[in-house]
Order: sequence, then structure tokens, then C-alpha cells
Amino acid sequence: MTDESPTSRPPYAWAGALFAAVMVVYLITLAPTTAFWDTSEYIAAAKVLGIPHPPGNPLFTLMAHVWGLLPLAGEYAKRINLFAAVTSAAGAALWFLVAERWCRAILAARGPRIAAAFAGVFSSAMAWTVWNQSTVNEKVYTISLLSIALCVWLTLRWADEAPGPRRDRWLIAALYLTALSSTNHQMGLLALPVIGVYVLMTDWRVLLRPQVLVAAAAVWVVGISINYIYLPIRAGQFPAINEGEPAGF
Repeated sequence: MTDESPTSRPPYAWAGALFAAVMVVYLITLAPTTAFWDTSEYIAAAKVLGIPHPPGNPLFTLMAHVWGLLPLAGEYAKRINLFAAVTSAAGAALWFLVAERWCRAILAARGPRIAAAFAGVFSSAMAWTVWNQSTVNEKVYTISLLSIALCVWLTLRWADEAPGPRRDRWLIAALYLTALSSTNHQMGLLALPVIGVYVLMTDWRVLLRPQVLVAAAAVWVVGISINYIYLPIRAGQFPAINEGEPAGF
């Protein structure tokens, strides 16, 4: 038996410690300016609220633009690189919570379980591809990494909560964030198979509740609406970066 039930309080303090540890490495190695490939295009698109090459990535553009308004990190390019670092480190903290929760079935003692989750996620955050995308904003993948982790964590919270009228709000939130994340990059949809399999294994009857299905459909439409509302409107204003000019449907 484990010394903690699935509903025990998650180790949020340790998640914060992991976030800090990852951020230290990312800050030390943070790129001071732009770099190769799509880096300059995406940083410039964030600056002018432009539309980069398809799929347009409106969620990234909006989030990075707001972040870029903050008086942080000096030059604008470095500021957006910092945005990539923060979102990636936040994703790592959430993946730690997910890993620690799943380890409860195989590691009874809390200390070894936290150590295993911490070491595994920290190592993953230092992997070449993750580190590279986290220290220079070459693409939009760190937001997707964060959103997938958050969706999986919300699904776990749904599974761990006792059945009741408020339980399904976790699942609805996970579906909404999955849809919203797809407006950053289609990579965000990778959370769907995980959510689907976990729901089927945990409580497939939730799929038969009409109110859940209606709510799921509603939040999905709202989540993806940025693609069909923001992109045509902004493209019609002819920003300096307007790849594909998606001014209509």
C-alpha cells in the first residue's frame, strides 16, 4: 500500500522548487537575442501582432505580445526568449505533479517518489530539444508543452475527485484548454488521446451524460474560435507580418 491516497494534497512546494531549478538553468543559458530559422519571424509577429506562417498561431501571438509589454529582460527579443523559458519551466512543474501522482501506484514512500519524479522531469527539461526551444523562442512549442501538461493534470484531478455534480468541471476545463491550445499549434491536440484513454479507464459513463456532452461541445467551439475570429479580423488590418493573409474563410 502507498502512504498517501490519490486524493492527498499534491506536492506543490516541490513543483515550485522544480520550476525554480529549471529556470536557473534556462536563465543562465538564455539567448540574448534572436537566432536562426523562424525565431525572428515569431518574435517580430509578437511585437506587431502579426500573423506568422500557417497555421498562424494566434494564441502565441497574443500571449507573447502581452508578455512583451512587461518591463523585463531589456531587449524585446530576449524578453520573448524569457517567455519561452517561463512557459517551459511551468510545464515542467506540471509534469512533475503528473509524474508524482502516477508514481503513487508503484512507490509507497513519499521521499523516493518525489525524488524519482523530480529527477525524471528535470532530466527531460534538460533534453536538447526541450532546452533549445526553451532558451530561444524559435517556435511556439513551449506553450504547447505547458498546455498538454495542464490538460493531463486537470484530467488527473477529475479522476481523483469523488463523484459529484462538481467533479466534471475538471474534465470540461481540460477539453477547453485542449481546444484553445490548438490555436497555438496543432501539437496541443496530442492531449486528446491521453484524456480519452484515461476517461475510458476511469469512468466511461461520463460520456453518456448529456450535460457533459453539451458543455464539452460548447467549450470546444469557444476554444477554437480564435482561429476563426481573430485571424480574419487581424489579417484584414494588414499587419506588417501577414503570412497567407487569412482575411476570409
